Amino acid sequence: MKMSKIAFLVSGERMLKKIKRYIDKENIVVVETSISNALEKAKELIDKGVKVILTKFAVKIKIEDEIDIPILSIENNISDYIELLKEINVKNSKVAFVDYIKAPESLVNLAKIISNDIIFKTFISEEECDEIIKDLKNKSYSILIGSMLTKKYANKYGLKSYEVEISEDSILMYIEIAEQIIKFTDLKKSKDRVLKSIEIMIDNYLKNEEKMEKNILDKVTMNDVEKDKLIEGLKRNAFSLSNTAKDLGMSRTTLWRKLKKFNIIIE
Repeated sequence: MKMSKIAFLVSGERMLKKIKRYIDKENIVVVETSISNALEKAKELIDKGVKVILTKFAVKIKIEDEIDIPILSIENNISDYIELLKEINVKNSKVAFVDYIKAPESLVNLAKIISNDIIFKTFISEEECDEIIKDLKNKSYSILIGSMLTKKYANKYGLKSYEVEISEDSILMYIEIAEQIIKFTDLKKSKDRVLKSIEIMIDNYLKNEEKMEKNILDKVTMNDVEKDKLIEGLKRNAFSLSNTAKDLGMSRTTLWRKLKKFNIIIE
């Protein structure tokens, strides 16, 4: 049996089973966790040889200062939110999205169409999350959607909560990113060294571009100035595709295609 090099840290048995359903590789493990024991779980995974952790943003910021391997923050796209909203009776309930991350504009616009009783709240600390959810209960909100912390304090105040699940496309995309990172790191390399490896990989691509076979991704181009902006964007946004794409003024699809092209093995 191969050693697991990529690990998903997820909350809830439902999400755990869903991710496992999409994975057919032996070097990937899925572990259920909570905010309170996420650091302990992450350290156990590292001891077992895991080299990249994939998790939601709330867990990432909780453990990243104590962990010396790359942690990728898994983000949801609009289709993930739509799938969840189909399951919830939002028309007869007061619903609040509560999370670290600001909701995408497309979701906010969709919510306005669906119901007048859907609001969006963000927090920057666990204490603020607690205060927001306590206030929402006092205002008769009955359904909360958000992160692990949202779930934790929704349970505290007796409110129903949902965590947005990850689509198959998103899962497979993040696995591929993690696999590319592993190619350029080993047990002694830190997160900063991984970023440097990505810079080298892109430089090598630009130097050898004419030698590569024609393929569908050859339509994606990038000059030196754009390359530097991409690298700096990745550094600023800690591998977050959505945040990096927004920061650089491009769609996440365009950004992913550029990364995908540069991740092709070069002679």
